[in-house]
Amino acid sequence: MTKRILPLLFILLFFSQGRLYGQNKVKEFFSLSLYERLWVFRYPHYASKAYDISRQAIDIVDSLSVPVLDDTLTCDGVLDAARHTLWMALTVREIGPRAACRLGCAHEIDDYRNHDEPHKCLHDSVAGYMDIHNNMVGLRIGIALKGASTDTIIWAVLDSLAAGNCVKVLSNNKGEFLDENKDPIPMDQLRGRWNTARVLVPTSLNNWPP
Repeated sequence: MTKRILPLLFILLFFSQGRLYGQNKVKEFFSLSLYERLWVFRYPHYASKAYDISRQAIDIVDSLSVPVLDDTLTCDGVLDAARHTLWMALTVREIGPRAACRLGCAHEIDDYRNHDEPHKCLHDSVAGYMDIHNNMVGLRIGIALKGASTDTIIWAVLDSLAAGNCVKVLSNNKGEFLDENKDPIPMDQLRGRWNTARVLVPTSLNNWPP
């Protein structure tokens, strides 16, 4: 019975906005964590917009990865810092700081609860601190630039990355994560662990400002 009620309830919530979400968004909902689903139920009127913003932030950062960010590290590098900062800044602009902050928290709670499961990226405490820090930078940008254009917010995010206001996990040119002595950390000391020897460092950009 529950399996029948949940999809129906989800669709009814979206009808309250006067439209039915696309099939891809319904699929995305059922791939969300418990806390992210709870956020959707709390803010059904923001759910579709939040989804669109997340896709927009990913697309924008991907387009800047080589010419501006000069980074190809998929997880926990400058690209990841840029995604979180821009995502939160745009989300705050569109749905306000309270709902945006709660969405960010829901995502990080899921990472903690499932850190020992297989993931594309490492889900340790260092990654969690990194995401929270960069989310807060984005939160402040979104509040300060409420009503600003997307280009203005992108510029502010890049300025923050260049100034070292955001953080990334220390790594070398081979993509290996380093400890505080700048020695590579074996992956068997990282996978499935919450407490690791990885460290955070300020971000920097070689190609910004232009």
